[in-house]
Amino acid sequence: MKIAAIDLGLSEALSHLGHEVLPLHPPDGVSCLAPLLGGFAPDLIIQQERLGPRAFLADLSRFSCPKVFWSIDTHLNAFWHTTYGRLFDAILTTQKGWVEHLQRAHPHVRWLPWPGTPRPYVAWEKRTTPALFVGRVGPSRPVRGWFVELCTRIPGFRLETDLPFEAMLDAYAHACIAPNEAILGEINFRLLEAASCGCAVLTPRVPGVEELFVPGEEVLLYEHGGDFLEMLRDLAASPAKARLFGIRAYARVQAEHLPEHRARQLLDCLPGQSHAAQGAEADAAFWCTIAVLREAERLEIPPERLRRQLLPYAKQPEAAAALLRLEVETAPDAARATVERLALTPPQDPVLCGLAALAALRLKQWEAAAKLHAAAHVPAPSQPIDAAALLTWATYWEAHGIPCRPGFVFSPTRHLPASALEAIILAHELFPEDPEPPRRLAELLAPWRGYEALRLGALSFLSLRAPDDWRLALDIAGTNARAFRLQEAAEELALAADAARRHGALGDFTHALNAADPSGALARLLPCTKEAAMATEPA
Repeated sequence: MKIAAIDLGLSEALSHLGHEVLPLHPPDGVSCLAPLLGGFAPDLIIQQERLGPRAFLADLSRFSCPKVFWSIDTHLNAFWHTTYGRLFDAILTTQKGWVEHLQRAHPHVRWLPWPGTPRPYVAWEKRTTPALFVGRVGPSRPVRGWFVELCTRIPGFRLETDLPFEAMLDAYAHACIAPNEAILGEINFRLLEAASCGCAVLTPRVPGVEELFVPGEEVLLYEHGGDFLEMLRDLAASPAKARLFGIRAYARVQAEHLPEHRARQLLDCLPGQSHAAQGAEADAAFWCTIAVLREAERLEIPPERLRRQLLPYAKQPEAAAALLRLEVETAPDAARATVERLALTPPQDPVLCGLAALAALRLKQWEAAAKLHAAAHVPAPSQPIDAAALLTWATYWEAHGIPCRPGFVFSPTRHLPASALEAIILAHELFPEDPEPPRRLAELLAPWRGYEALRLGALSFLSLRAPDDWRLALDIAGTNARAFRLQEAAEELALAADAARRHGALGDFTHALNAADPSGALARLLPCTKEAAMATEPA
């Protein structure tokens, strides 16, 4: 088979399987595939998401052969993968937990994890680094900073923030333990890289990891900083145990997770029929992708040029929504005209209708806002707007399956809220003293890994107004533990236990604590006081 491989890390592996592969690396930004092919007529086109500067192919719909898009950082970029992915017959994702989300936008989505790397095994006695973490640390990643602080409690821990790929693998090959942290609860490169080098890996329990490695035999999985630190200390004190974990993880990579394995799995994921958008639908999907990338400041394109590209597809709801967002940000007069037109015949599409109603609020078009709110079955807005009016939109976006858009940095002053989280952020920005937006934010983000710092801000705001709420203090303790802030977790846990004791609710506290953390690692953070001991007695 002749395969056009665009930024594909599996090109060599596909060649080893006997396929004729043309590796291509288009320029950054918008370009066309056809000029890059020369005389090569592909039977299959595969584009892998490029991290960093990105390439977007505007002419994919002209190719009739199967087309596959491999989403690598789905957890950070699903907000544009769902539209760009429509240009392909299949979307593959490295994140099992994101398959269902992508399936809302595309009928053929499959899980294809990132591969490991073939490496010679370095004997344990030659490993000179007790524990190693390779990753960037800075103000934009506070949770990772707290994670690294815990790692430094292990003698000989080494942090590397910027190593070339081969140097990084060499560093792991001479390390014993590889503690792993994930930005948004994803299966990341570091897990496979460290396992490829025979390290004992401690990694978060996230969807899919238990299908790649056997927990408790090949890797150790943790829920929060409390059990993470216990496991890390246990491995550091038990070199033989760490060595066995590393050997087993290394063997699993060699047996199942090398590039050749992934190349075969990729070909097994090919759909039996075409699912790629065609014609005007494909063109609209492409320019909607460019629009949301410009909105997220990931791609530069003159707004007026983008507006001209979107206008021919304004009857398609997704393109109309992209056009409206663009106009609200860059051409308010045009946005007002669009809102008035949409209010005359409210759109049936719930996303477009919701955005139009929010645009009417932003532009203070009260009559149009009332019509669009009614069409969206949202209570009429109050004048002036209050937090409750904005929070109805958080409920609206949740009901339509859009709790948040991870990776999209929402600006309350520039953007229309297009998710529940964004509506809450806007409400809190405009009404900073109202406790309801922080409460809704904490509730919304509770199931999501990676938002601990944001949740802590909301929970701390609430705790100042309810200092005697032991359930709230317990939630803050658990969130601190998930953010690797164990001292703060212990302090909040003690406050929760004391408040529960004063309210005669020790049994309820113990039940809630055990339910939140069956391993008992949280309870072991409690100071050894009489009150703490009483609090942890079975109900």
